[in-house]
Amino acid sequence: MSTVEQNETNERERRTNSLVAWGLLAGGASYFAGGSMHPGEDPPGLSVKEHLLLLYGDPSWYPSHALLLVGTVLIAASLVAIARGKSFAAAPRAHTVATIAATAAVLAAVAALLHLVAASRQTASPQPRARRSSTSASSSRRSPLPRSASASRSSP
Repeated sequence: MSTVEQNETNERERRTNSLVAWGLLAGGASYFAGGSMHPGEDPPGLSVKEHLLLLYGDPSWYPSHALLLVGTVLIAASLVAIARGKSFAAAPRAHTVATIAATAAVLAAVAALLHLVAASRQTASPQPRARRSSTSASSSRRSPLPRSASASRSSP
């Protein structure tokens, strides 16, 4: 290999390493911002479905998960570039670890996308109507809280 070709290869690797570093930095910052925007904890005693419906109703849920998805994708792309690059060619164990990390990050990005799409489909689809009970008029308006929690809220 001539020195000109070697210099071009070195320059390409430097640019790739710079892009990888910026991708990891931007991905981490996006993930941090999305995590800090994520809705907080809900009251205890909720079923998983009630918990998710409360979270989906929170106005910060979608922006936070969009930032988490962007961060995950940037981190995954950077890790894939590291695993495919020649940075760890001399260290086979480090290359194996980078490949495993890249695979896990890609799977996490796919899971984050599915999580975001499932939530949008859940909120877009009409909720099935609850059966009306003839015993009480107030039972037709259901609270997402369990009966014991909603009863304690209504009484002084």
